[in-house]
Amino acid sequence: MHLVPTMSATEHLGEFSASLRYKDLPPATVDRAKQLLLDQLGCQVAFSSLPSSRQARSYVLARRPGKGTSTVVVNGDRLGPEDAAFLNAVSGHGFEYDDTEMGTASHPGAVVIPTALALAEQHGTPGPDVITAMVVGYDIMVRVALSAPGMMQRGFHTTAAAGPFGAAAVAGRLSGLPSAQLASALGIAASQAAGITEYTSTGGSVKRFHPGFAVAAGIRAAALAAAGVDAPSTALEGTRGFIAAFSGSDRSGELSDGLGIEFMLDRTGTKPYCCCAGQHTAIDAMAVLMERDGLRAEEVQSIEVYQRDRERHVVGKITAPKDEIEAQFSAAFGLALRLVTGRNGYADYCLTNLQDEGIRALSRRVTYPVAAEGSLPTGHAPARVVVTRRDGSRIEATVEYALGSQEHPSGWADAETKFQDLADGVISEAQIRQVIEQVQGFDSAPGVGALMRSLTLPKSAR
Repeated sequence: MHLVPTMSATEHLGEFSASLRYKDLPPATVDRAKQLLLDQLGCQVAFSSLPSSRQARSYVLARRPGKGTSTVVVNGDRLGPEDAAFLNAVSGHGFEYDDTEMGTASHPGAVVIPTALALAEQHGTPGPDVITAMVVGYDIMVRVALSAPGMMQRGFHTTAAAGPFGAAAVAGRLSGLPSAQLASALGIAASQAAGITEYTSTGGSVKRFHPGFAVAAGIRAAALAAAGVDAPSTALEGTRGFIAAFSGSDRSGELSDGLGIEFMLDRTGTKPYCCCAGQHTAIDAMAVLMERDGLRAEEVQSIEVYQRDRERHVVGKITAPKDEIEAQFSAAFGLALRLVTGRNGYADYCLTNLQDEGIRALSRRVTYPVAAEGSLPTGHAPARVVVTRRDGSRIEATVEYALGSQEHPSGWADAETKFQDLADGVISEAQIRQVIEQVQGFDSAPGVGALMRSLTLPKSAR
């Protein structure tokens, strides 16, 4: 994208958000967008009945009951775009199975896709324009997170902190805002960014709500910009802007480097395991040891996991999780679960396995020593797993990039299987087939209404 020297970085992002065209997107990017759409919809369907989703729905309906233009997945509520997107975002991030951009450890799909579908349903937007808005949203959210790399060390959750920008860009674009108002929407989003990561130490279901908070903030920011509210033109890169406040270390060049050429959606991965993505390379390494070396749980004396500080602080602290949320942020539990059951799926992070004495005992054998500088490869979250057997022998495996990442991407077969597994028993088999076909043909869809109807239960079953 050609950058205008007189524009600030924030204004450039507003210009990009307004001007990107569907014909500018490579076919591979469009195809990837559809896979990520199916991935997020599967999460929304499966997790719509979880306690966090039920609590969010009770909150919304108690405050703003009534009819709207946008659909809530599965239960079929018709609400205003902000409320529908909020509820679908909470469901979409409900159990740590949604997509992840590992350079920022963020979950853009749980923010961008609920926003895009809610606004598109309100405005009657055709599929190609929704895909373009998705690409814009992923780009803005991930680029903002990349520009403020110190936010995680300060305890901020990148999904919650950078998410409002992605949602604002999507909502503003689909509402037809010009570039100047889109830049203001980004600036207004900066005044609403928040979200801490203490859940990695002591749990808390509030983590499930972070994309919902981001969605609501972004949609609100776009609506306020449309109403005439303006914001600092340097809200992101200014001396008192988002980057300085949230990170301290300034990489504002990330906001525009390759803008319109390299799309952040293309580097976003999907999850084969239902837990924090920071431990996926460690689980992959354990799988290597089990397959290559025939490792069995009863042979294990100790397990050492070496990762970078970012991952060690996020998934290396909890060894005796008390609930599912803590379990999903415990690499010790994830590795023990893999060794004992051979799986790390949605159904495996359950009370039965949390209370299993074999898994708990094995979790306590996992340690996270500090990795020597330069001892790990250059991947986004590389892991080296060293296992000492009871006979004193040692085996190890190193994985640089996780399965499902850009470097080891999933394909349509994986996306369809995951959606079928998640939606099975929630919506009918006919609806599952319909959704897959509608998403595959989404680049020629006249709107999103038919897709949203396929994602809801009949009134008699709600």
